[in-house]
Amino acid sequence: MTYEKILKKVGSFGRYQKWLCFYLFLSSVPNGYLVLSIVFAGLTPPHRCYVPELDGTNSSHYSTVNTASNSSEKYNRESLNEMLDVFIPRDNDGNYNKCHMFNGTVSSNVTNSSSQIVVCQHGWKYDIDNGRTTFVTEWNLVCSRSTIPPIITSIFMIGVMVGSALCGILADKVGRRPMFLAGTVLMFIFFGVCGLAPSPTVFSVMMFFSGASNLINYATAFVLASEIVDTTKRVAIGTITVGGFAVGYMLIPLVAYFITDWKMIYIATGLSGVAFLPYFWLIPESPRWLYTKERYVEFKSLMAKIGHANGLSKVEVKNLFQDGQFEGQPDADEGLQPTTDKHIWYPVEEKSHPPYCEMIRNSITRFRFFNICFTWFSNAVIYYGISLNTSNLGGSPYFNCFIAAAVEIPAYVIVILSLKKIGRKQLVIGTILVSGVACGLVPFLREVSVPLSIAMAMVGKFGVAASFDVVYIYCAELFPTVIRNTSVGFGSTSARIGAAVAPYLIYLEQTNAVLPYTIMLILSVTSALLTVFLPETGQKPLPETYEDLERYKPRLSWMKVKKLRANKKDRISAVI
Repeated sequence: MTYEKILKKVGSFGRYQKWLCFYLFLSSVPNGYLVLSIVFAGLTPPHRCYVPELDGTNSSHYSTVNTASNSSEKYNRESLNEMLDVFIPRDNDGNYNKCHMFNGTVSSNVTNSSSQIVVCQHGWKYDIDNGRTTFVTEWNLVCSRSTIPPIITSIFMIGVMVGSALCGILADKVGRRPMFLAGTVLMFIFFGVCGLAPSPTVFSVMMFFSGASNLINYATAFVLASEIVDTTKRVAIGTITVGGFAVGYMLIPLVAYFITDWKMIYIATGLSGVAFLPYFWLIPESPRWLYTKERYVEFKSLMAKIGHANGLSKVEVKNLFQDGQFEGQPDADEGLQPTTDKHIWYPVEEKSHPPYCEMIRNSITRFRFFNICFTWFSNAVIYYGISLNTSNLGGSPYFNCFIAAAVEIPAYVIVILSLKKIGRKQLVIGTILVSGVACGLVPFLREVSVPLSIAMAMVGKFGVAASFDVVYIYCAELFPTVIRNTSVGFGSTSARIGAAVAPYLIYLEQTNAVLPYTIMLILSVTSALLTVFLPETGQKPLPETYEDLERYKPRLSWMKVKKLRANKKDRISAVI
C-alpha cells in the first residue's frame, strides 16, 4: 500500500493536519522579522563630517534643517549652510561631501576654497532621530568603512547558505523534526546574542551563526507541511506555511519604529523565541519520511494518532493495520521484501550512494537540480535586492518596508488561486518575468517621479515574492522523497548565494543607479528561459524513488515526434 493510500484512510487533511500546518505557519513568522531586522539595525543615515565648532554638545543645527517647522526654518537653513560652507566642501551635485572637510583654522572673513581637503577628523554627524541608533552609527561604518555593512549582510546570508545545505542533508538523514527544533532554538539564541556584540567583528561572527540556524526551521517546516497532506492540498498548505515569513516581515517596521536602539531590536526579537517552547511537544516527525526510511513501527503509531485526531474510531484505526495491507503482504508494485520480523517489510536495497551524490549521478535530477538552483539564485538576488533597499527608495523607510512586506500577501493568494489552473511551470515563468521587467524600469521612472518608481519596485517585489513561493513548491515536487529535503536544502543554498550578492548590488547603486536593476532584469529573463525545459508537476503524485521520475517524466522526445510524424504520413498515404 502506498503512502498516499494510507494517508487517505486516516484523513489526508483532517483536524490533525490543519492544526499542525497552523503551528508551522506560526513558526515561519519569526523568520520574517529576524532576517529583515538588519534593514533598520544596519540603516545608513545621511551624514557629514562632525564639526566641533557647529556640532558641540548643545548644538542642534544639523537636525534643525530637517525638523524646523516654524517661520525661522528658512533662516536656520541658510545660516547653517553658510557655516557649513566654511567647513565642508560640496560635491559636483551640490550636496555636502560625506567623508571630507576643510583643514586649517577658520576666520570669519576667510573662505576655504583653497584650503586643504582632508578626511573627517572628528568623526561624523548623522541626520537621524534623537535616541535612534544603528550599528552603522555606533561603529561609524561609513566612508572608508562603508563596505563593512554589506559584508556583514553577506556573512549572514553565507551562514544561511551553510545552514541550508546542512539542513537538507541532515533532515533527510536524521529526520525533519530534529532539524526543525534545533534550527528554531538556535536561531533565537544567536539573534539575541547579536544584540550584545561589542564590535563589528563579533557581530559578524554572531550573524553568521544566526544565518546558519535561521532558515533551517523555515525550509523544514515547508517540507513537513507538504509531506503530511495529499496532493490536492500541497499548493495551499505550502504557500500558507511560507506566508508566515511575510507576516513577520510586516512586523519589523513596527518593532523598529518603537524600539530605537538597534541592540534592543535583536535582544527583543531573540527573546520572542520563548513562545515556541511548546513546539517540542506539538511537532511530530514527518510520516512520509518515516515510511520512506522503513521505520514502520513509528509510522504506524503516528498514523494511528492522526487517525484518532481526524475522527476515526479505535476499531477503524485497529482495522487499518490488521487487514493485511500494511503489516501483511504489501502491494506487488511497491518493491518490498520481508525481514525476519513478519510485521515489517523493507524496500529492496539497490543503491548505496549518498542522496546528494545520487542526485548528481542521475541525469534527470542533475538537469533539474542545476536548472532550479539558478532560478532560486535569481529570485534571491531580486527579492533581497528590493527588500534590503527599501530605506533608500525615498519616502518613509518604515512605510516602504511595510508595503514591501504587505505585497507578498496578495502574491501568495494569487499563487494559491492560480497554480491549479495555470500550473507551476507557467507561473514561475510569468511571475519572475514581471518582477524583472518592473525592476528594470525603476531607475528610469525615478527620473520622472519617486513615488512612481517606488510603486514599480513594489510591483517587482510582488512578482518575485510569488515566484519565490512557487519555486519552493516546484522544487519539492521535482525530486523524489529520498532527496526531497536535500534538493530543497541545496535550492535554498543557491538562494543564499544570491542573497549574499544582493547587498553589493545595493552598494553598487551608489556609483551606478541603473546597473543593479539591469542585472535583475537579465537574471529574470534567463531564469524564465531555463524553466521552459522543466516538466509540469501540478496535480501529479510526489515521486518516491528515482524510478518514479522515469515513470512521470514527459515522454514526448524528438524521436517520438519523428515517429508520430512518420505514422501520420503512413496514415495519409493509406487513405490516398
